[in-house]
Amino acid sequence: VGVEGVRGTRAEIVALMNRLLDRNASLVRAIHDTLDNVGHDLRTPMTRLRATAERALQRSDDAAAAREAVADCLEESGRILTLLNTLMEVAEAETGAMRLDRKPVALEDVVRDVVELYELVAEERGAKVETRIGSRPTVQADPTRLRQALANLLDNALKYGGKEIAVTLDREGGDAVLA
Repeated sequence: VGVEGVRGTRAEIVALMNRLLDRNASLVRAIHDTLDNVGHDLRTPMTRLRATAERALQRSDDAAAAREAVADCLEESGRILTLLNTLMEVAEAETGAMRLDRKPVALEDVVRDVVELYELVAEERGAKVETRIGSRPTVQADPTRLRQALANLLDNALKYGGKEIAVTLDREGGDAVLA
């Protein structure tokens, strides 16, 4: 809205401008914090990537070692890209810039898909993921973001939790409860 579209008393306009400036300052702080987190979270994988590449260059006469180093670099760069994408999505969500494609989503389908995706990871780590579905709620949500959130929680549970993980879905009153 242009200035000509703003109506109200001088005090109302000043209050509106102050809210706008506060929101801008909050966004700048969020961007700064996100950049700090990105820098911190990227140092380790970038250091591993560089060390692998340097070792490969030092052993340039060993073709098998060079291929293995390149494969390691590709894997590490994939992790870095995933981390960057995740950090950018978190930043978008925190600043309110993320666009959500909300539609009716059957939570049971999301739970089953994500748990199925992580069954092999769980097996490799000697863990068991149990699914308990008490009711089958449908919610208005972005199915992609919902899958990402559940996948992140399940991935963290497998990395840092115990050997037995339960994913439960139920309803409490009018709310869907996923735990």
